[in-house]
Amino acid sequence: MTETRYTFRKKERLSSIKLINSLFEDGKALFSYPFKIYYNTNPEGINRILISVPKRQHKKAVNRNLIRRRIRESYRLNREILESVPGLDFAVVYISSEILDYNQINTALKNALSKLKKYSDTDSIGTTNSAD
Repeated sequence: MTETRYTFRKKERLSSIKLINSLFEDGKALFSYPFKIYYNTNPEGINRILISVPKRQHKKAVNRNLIRRRIRESYRLNREILESVPGLDFAVVYISSEILDYNQINTALKNALSKLKKYSDTDSIGTTNSAD
């Protein structure tokens, strides 16, 4: 019996400045409230995530860290949605000015990851996606 591992390891985090710059410059974007997701493929074969909460929307670091922790926990528990699409670098940018509770963030992130899976599948085939 295989047990699902719910750890969030260092290799799953996108931390290279060069990769982050290329993600925002060359990657594709999609919108799923309260997130804007930038994504691009990587040759590593693992999915790497960057979580961003802009200072412009949330002035206090305590609030930014709270939102970031909620997003990270939700991703950690729901990353199996993207297991069929290995090799994605993506940034989750929280764009809402409100602080949503964990259940709302969890539901929204599940929807966003499903949408990301759908768009990344169609992009890998070679079709282009249009803006929503």
